Amino acid sequence: MAQLAQDGLPSCPIEGETDLVNLLVACGLANSRRIARELLAAGAISLNGVLKQDEQLSANEWLFGRYLLLRRGKKLYHLVIST
Repeated sequence: MAQLAQDGLPSCPIEGETDLVNLLVACGLANSRRIARELLAAGAISLNGVLKQDEQLSANEWLFGRYLLLRRGKKLYHLVIST
């Protein structure tokens, strides 16, 4: 996963617990919390390749305990790294 960040995949480090709405805004995949909620409701967000429609993140969704791969739409990817 660290290789993806080195290869140019947009990434952002985060600290502490957060929900998916705040994560989408922090990474720049949504301009506001309202837009992030609308994207989730429309089924436009996938987390680690699985469509996600609720705002909660669980500990087992983190890959290797520290990575999340977010996708908005078909082509916009973002790697989240927990520090």
